[in-house]
Amino acid sequence: MGMIVRGLLSLIFCFCCVSIQAQTIPSVIIDEEEEVDTVYMIEEPLVVEKSLVIHSEKTVKFYLSGYAAAFSNFNYYIPCEGYEERLTQYKATIDPSMNYSAGITLSYSPNKIIFSGGLDYSAIREKFEYTDNDGIAYSSNNQFNYLDLSLTAGYWMGRENNRTSLIVSGGASYNHLLSQQGMIYDAKNKGSVIDVASSEKLRPGQYSLTASCKLIFKPQSRMKYNIEPYYMGSIATITQDKYPYLQYYNRVGIRFGIMFSI
Repeated sequence: MGMIVRGLLSLIFCFCCVSIQAQTIPSVIIDEEEEVDTVYMIEEPLVVEKSLVIHSEKTVKFYLSGYAAAFSNFNYYIPCEGYEERLTQYKATIDPSMNYSAGITLSYSPNKIIFSGGLDYSAIREKFEYTDNDGIAYSSNNQFNYLDLSLTAGYWMGRENNRTSLIVSGGASYNHLLSQQGMIYDAKNKGSVIDVASSEKLRPGQYSLTASCKLIFKPQSRMKYNIEPYYMGSIATITQDKYPYLQYYNRVGIRFGIMFSI
């Protein structure tokens, strides 16, 4: 019996100790948490070095162009009184051929307005064939070589574009006759054939108006390619004074060129 009593007292004592410990654990944890301070860590500053590139764009104002062209030449005639039949005979002996030219152009464009001066070499060709009343046949390949000096002004549309832009321009041209070769029907002497250089037909200096539409590819590149349909027509007769008829020419062609920014 005594042993049983001692066992019960031992159990009661253990239970009381466990209860006391369970009640004191929270207060201990709180004390530990209250004792923890904030920790600050000081590190070396991070420095990132980057290079600064300043890019400035230069406005290009001058351009140099070179081109080759092919064109057709159409003539318009006004005969003097009494020479209508001879003019008809002359026109029947001439067969126009395809003509060629090459030149350079220097342009100045401070904005969308562009001014240009050009130097062009042109070769106008035609086939001459005629048989006179005696059955003598004449044939020659006539050629007239010109040096054309032109001044034009225009408007540059889409100059800031990357793919294509367009220049519409017009102006005046002086056409200087460099040389001529071949034969023609003599308008002053019916039924005769004469050397073209001896005919005194053409004026050495002629004047014309011109207009063109230039399509430019990659206008922002230093080297650009362009296609330029154009028209040039004389504003005064190309024949000498007192010649039996007046003659005016009209050129219609296309230029293929390269344009450099300078």
